[in-house]
Amino acid sequence: MVISPVIITELRRVLIEKFNVDEEIVESYIFRLKQISKLIKPKKLKEEILRLRDKEDIKIIECAYYGKCKYIVTGDKDLLSLKEYKEIKIIRSKDFLPEISST
Repeated sequence: MVISPVIITELRRVLIEKFNVDEEIVESYIFRLKQISKLIKPKKLKEEILRLRDKEDIKIIECAYYGKCKYIVTGDKDLLSLKEYKEIKIIRSKDFLPEISST
């Protein structure tokens, strides 16, 4: 699992502002997430190569691409509509376990 500083910042903001999660709980969660993830600092990809409605989603693809991931596991409809970027499969969490079990 990989994560980037930009994604951590966005996660923190969304959990606190959108979901009203207590800041102490958020920081504890992020601390644990950093322990179990590889923190990378991806380079920028050219946005025009992606067919993304929400250009904010490019940070997820950049992280996965430069983190050499095989999968992006998400519920985001815009990302799911891509199905794949280069050789990175973009799938729902419910489809992830069956996918990796068959390989």
